[in-house]
Amino acid sequence: DARRLPYPFNPNWGSFYSLDVMTAAMRRIDTEFPVDRLIVLGPRASFTEVADVVAACDVYLDTWPHSGGFSTSDGLLAGLPVVTLEGDWQRARQGADVLRQMGLDGFIATNDDQMIDLSLSLVEDPVHYAAAQAEVQSALGRSRLFEGYNGAFCDAVAKIIEKDPA
Repeated sequence: DARRLPYPFNPNWGSFYSLDVMTAAMRRIDTEFPVDRLIVLGPRASFTEVADVVAACDVYLDTWPHSGGFSTSDGLLAGLPVVTLEGDWQRARQGADVLRQMGLDGFIATNDDQMIDLSLSLVEDPVHYAAAQAEVQSALGRSRLFEGYNGAFCDAVAKIIEKDPA
């Protein structure tokens, strides 16, 4: 019953994205995944739209090879289990660093197979998923990582985006 919903279109990376090219690439990666279960999202106009999409998901797979930062935060703040693949260089370790700071080390994969296994265990095992969701909620409650995140910081980011959306 799982759907894949990649959102590979950050406006900071460029101004043109081909949904057809991205969809074809995703189908080449996993030829066995049912085509009708693959939904590739195009760019969204606002952070609120992105947050709404993320909140409708069950598991957030962190970006690769450039993980972390806002993308990891999007999933966590929606209360989702976030699975990340830790890389060898700083930019590929940010998602893992955020999860470690929150005590969510169990969501950090060190290789492709481990990431796939962890992700599948979350979507295929309702008991494991419920425990993972509770673990994320608990971590959000005790972590100081996001203090003020929804307040002044988000307001400042929104103002910057309004002034220069590109």
